[in-house]
Amino acid sequence: MTTLPKNWFSSSLLWNWLQRLALKDVPLQVWWERSFPARLQHALENWGATSLVGRLAEPLGLLVLCLVLAVSPFVSTTTVGILLVAALGAWVLLVLKPRFCPAVALPVLAFWLAGSVSLASSQWFTTSLDGWLKLTLYVAGFALGAHLLQRAAYRTAAIATYLLVSLPVSGYGLWQWVYGAQALATWVDQDS
Repeated sequence: MTTLPKNWFSSSLLWNWLQRLALKDVPLQVWWERSFPARLQHALENWGATSLVGRLAEPLGLLVLCLVLAVSPFVSTTTVGILLVAALGAWVLLVLKPRFCPAVALPVLAFWLAGSVSLASSQWFTTSLDGWLKLTLYVAGFALGAHLLQRAAYRTAAIATYLLVSLPVSGYGLWQWVYGAQALATWVDQDS
């Protein structure tokens, strides 16, 4: 029986082809530029730069983000979900802009990927799909906020919206504390 040299596998054509396919020795920026999403983004950049929707993507995204912050305490979760779908759409419009750098924190992206793997391997796919869709919408809201809040003017608008909405919510909480409110079993332990 013949033995193969130790470096036979690493110098084989198949191994070299697989390493080139995986872009093993390529820096992350070069890998991103060669990826399908980046090529699609480059193909749509001209449209995003010249269209009215492309020019209004950031103000529309800020409007959606401020709407999410403004109405979240007062409406149902379904309504917030619809607004988060709009946030996902605004984020997709931002991706079409030239020189857009996706501002998603790696831990959030890793959490979303873990949720995706969990969905793919779940025994109860339909139930898991519902949770994965909610997770995806919240990650899209985070991605939109992470991009928009890098600009000082947008950050000021979002913080002002949050503070203005927190005034009536805080006032209502104080009113409930002073005049009392019926305690729900799920929120308040009467014996504590």
